[in-house]
Amino acid sequence: MTNRSLLFIDDEIHTWYMQYYIEAFEENGFVITKCQTTDEARIHLEGEKKFDVICIDVVMPPGDWFKKEETHGGLLTGKFLAREAEKLQPQAVRFFLTNIGNPERIHLLKQIAPLIQKIDYAPDSLVKNVLELLERT
Repeated sequence: MTNRSLLFIDDEIHTWYMQYYIEAFEENGFVITKCQTTDEARIHLEGEKKFDVICIDVVMPPGDWFKKEETHGGLLTGKFLAREAEKLQPQAVRFFLTNIGNPERIHLLKQIAPLIQKIDYAPDSLVKNVLELLERT
């Protein structure tokens, strides 16, 4: 199995339940770089390393990179992260991993990148879904 690199951007990345996702990816050969803030994400997105996959939370504090107003107080920070990731890491498969339930926001985000609801996927199923996304590219 070839190691693939994954940039995992989530303000709750260090919580116990997110560790299940991290472990599932690592068990499937992914090398994980974790970012808890948009400022950390920016450093990695602009850096030398090229990622195969970028997992983006939607609701996050905007940090210094984005304006609070444009992200609707952080409710759509992931939208802006995904657009920057597309510019800075165009080779990477990007997807949103979120719990948002607002149908209008979901529709908006799905136009930018695939959206996966945390509630719909156990960690192993999420990895399988991401591997399928990689196969399609």
